[in-house]
Amino acid sequence: MSRLQSVDVLRTLAIISVIAIHTRPFESPSAPIGATLDVATFVNQVARFAVPFFFVISGYFWASKFTDERQLFAPTVKRVKRIAFIFSAWSAIYLLPIDIIDAFAYGPLGPLKTIYWNLANAVNEPLTTILEGTKVHLWFLMGLMCSLIISSAFLRFNLKWCLIAVAATLYSIGLAGKAYADTPIGFHVGFNFRDGPFFSLIFFVTGYLLQRSGPKESWLFKGIFLSVLGVFMHFAELLAIQRFWGTTMNQDYVIGTYFLGVGVALIALSNTKKLHFPTIASVGPLVLGIYASHFAFVAILKPLDRELSGSSIWDVSYVVAVFFLSYFMTFILSKYRLTRRLVV
Repeated sequence: MSRLQSVDVLRTLAIISVIAIHTRPFESPSAPIGATLDVATFVNQVARFAVPFFFVISGYFWASKFTDERQLFAPTVKRVKRIAFIFSAWSAIYLLPIDIIDAFAYGPLGPLKTIYWNLANAVNEPLTTILEGTKVHLWFLMGLMCSLIISSAFLRFNLKWCLIAVAATLYSIGLAGKAYADTPIGFHVGFNFRDGPFFSLIFFVTGYLLQRSGPKESWLFKGIFLSVLGVFMHFAELLAIQRFWGTTMNQDYVIGTYFLGVGVALIALSNTKKLHFPTIASVGPLVLGIYASHFAFVAILKPLDRELSGSSIWDVSYVVAVFFLSYFMTFILSKYRLTRRLVV
């Protein structure tokens, strides 16, 4: 399947949104994200479309690799191996003292101490290491692998409706254990339900279902409608759980997030000419590498962020700098056979 410019354009917007989530622009020390519905919280929560969008698109293009579910084994294994390599390689890289300035704050042997502490933390928290790697954002890769494996297992035996039911159930459990944990329908356990298949599976399966239904002219308008609906639902839920149960509005997923993520994916898959920007689309093939590597630059620029915190100009510059540094590094790594597998 040839690349869709609109998908790659929105991939680029999505990765910038992920970077914004991790750099936390416009956040005030006196009002952390989620405490009030200020600019920082609004930007942070609107950006939450990004990861659901990635999962939907992944499911869509995975489904395009086979027409008969009895033949899904080969493309699934190929994708799982590719993602597992990137997950493992970057987990190893993030054991290193990326934030070298902070590392030397512990003395001349600070970098070695940092490696030891990172290793010890990985060993002492085995479940977290399995699900998130050695840096928190790598959870996405494990979530994607879980979705691939679970989806292929159900679909291979023609259990599509069971898969949909399992995906919806896992999403409900994830909501009850995370955003809705303080409500009467929620619960608290020592586990982050963002990890694994709890939220990822339903988006991935939706992507599969969209591919099987085929692209339609109505997808653009349906996507816009679902995106707007998703935004309103997302913020209505956040305001409700804060007002009635005192829960922070800094959430990864609520019910409305589903409609927001799927809506943006439909807009992308409509391949509307309104989103045909070749220069921006050229970033699309490198987005996975940008995602994997960007946290290194978040850490490297963190000391500068601490010095310039409170400046709106810096807040925007931080996002832009991390994006371009990650892009250029990914671009360079993609040009060499030995390093290409790290980023594409």
